[in-house]
Amino acid sequence: MATYEQVHAGAIVLGHDNELWGVAHIEHAPRLAVTLVKGDQSVTGYPPPGTEIVVVEPADVSAEAWAAQNFIEAGLGVELISEHWER
Repeated sequence: MATYEQVHAGAIVLGHDNELWGVAHIEHAPRLAVTLVKGDQSVTGYPPPGTEIVVVEPADVSAEAWAAQNFIEAGLGVELISEHWER
């Protein structure tokens, strides 16, 4: 099972209400903050490290992975601080 640290903005997850929620925003630093959306509802939480979440549909991060790989190959570092999903 995935943890919130492994989930990306744009993923669809199963909420505590057993409903599908979209991961709208994630702040990785200085403290993990996750904003989930369902219809007009939005909720932001601060899950403790290692909190598990059921990912129903992962986000497509292929473009971001490609960009990060190019930075790494060029000798530059990559640090993911924040992600935002425009729906």
